Amino acid sequence: IGFRLLAKEAMAVLEYEYDSNKIYDLIWIPSGFVHESQFPNAKKLLYGPHNFVVPNEPWTMKIPFEKSIYTCLSPWVKELYSNFGELCMPVKTIPFPVDAERFSPNSDEKTLDCFVYFKGRERKFLNYIQNYLEDKNFKYEIVICGKYKEEDYIESLKKAKFGIWIGCHESQGFALEEALSMNVPLLVLNVKTLHDEVNNEGNHSYLEYKDNYDLKATSCSYWDSRCGEIIYELDELEDGLQKIQTKSYNPRQFILETLSPKACYERCISENIIIHP
Repeated sequence: IGFRLLAKEAMAVLEYEYDSNKIYDLIWIPSGFVHESQFPNAKKLLYGPHNFVVPNEPWTMKIPFEKSIYTCLSPWVKELYSNFGELCMPVKTIPFPVDAERFSPNSDEKTLDCFVYFKGRERKFLNYIQNYLEDKNFKYEIVICGKYKEEDYIESLKKAKFGIWIGCHESQGFALEEALSMNVPLLVLNVKTLHDEVNNEGNHSYLEYKDNYDLKATSCSYWDSRCGEIIYELDELEDGLQKIQTKSYNPRQFILETLSPKACYERCISENIIIHP
């Protein structure tokens, strides 16, 4: 979706199958290791962001790449990669755009105090926050990642005054940014490292790297004070809720300036990934 939005902004033709008889300005290879020599008729190749979680062979081997770029979705991910050695091609921070037209504010009556988004964290966090909201008579809905339809998520965003975000690390975090695009401010219970992620069996992730690498992470890769509030501990919840119910925010404007198709297209031009026609 993000690449289609970029192509539309660039007024470019987007093809989904490679034709060796054509010359391409840009070929995108989002996963799998394929050497650029296999695409002699491409002016530039863009790899990532799905090729790996942490770079290893062959990405850290010094295989010659001359017209390729590896894209990571946010600055913290680029910093993470630096723990594991230099890649065989330049790494640039290039987020994909949010569909700001589909996820746009509306004039519907706000019938919910908030929604609670839950993804990849210890269940105790959700239980604590849910009990707090019940005790304080908040009217809320719970959205669990992987168990909702996009249309239902949009309806929750339309109804909610704000959101409480209990998520794991995000290389970009589209669902979070979609909420901001609909001008719904968020109170984010942020992660500190990759280890804060918990899988379906209740085990923490990436522990095999814990003693050897700095794996700092975040749930909100793109953010400023217009978006809401960030906390790290449950004992900060009450203060965070007080702020987000009384302060003014403008997350929609942040998204338009930072992650709209126009903003992302201009970033691609400045990074020399897309050549302006």
